[in-house]
Amino acid sequence: AERTWLEVYDIVDASLANQYFLSYHWALANFSGVMEVNPQNLAERIFAVTISFLAFGIAAWVVSSITTAMTRLEVATAHDTRLL
Repeated sequence: AERTWLEVYDIVDASLANQYFLSYHWALANFSGVMEVNPQNLAERIFAVTISFLAFGIAAWVVSSITTAMTRLEVATAHDTRLL
């Protein structure tokens, strides 16, 4: 039989919290294209998940800010064009 990811990372007998944060870290890592799982204990994994989540939030905020600025520019340009 093929090995599962729980067996590959040797966390079959790990705590539920450790399994949960490993899964969450893996899911967040897929957003950045990095599928390596490097933290070695629960504290490191919680830190990695927190930083990944913050980075994702900051990236979303930057994209949102750029979109808002471009929309405002388009509205201002359309208004000036109507006046001509």
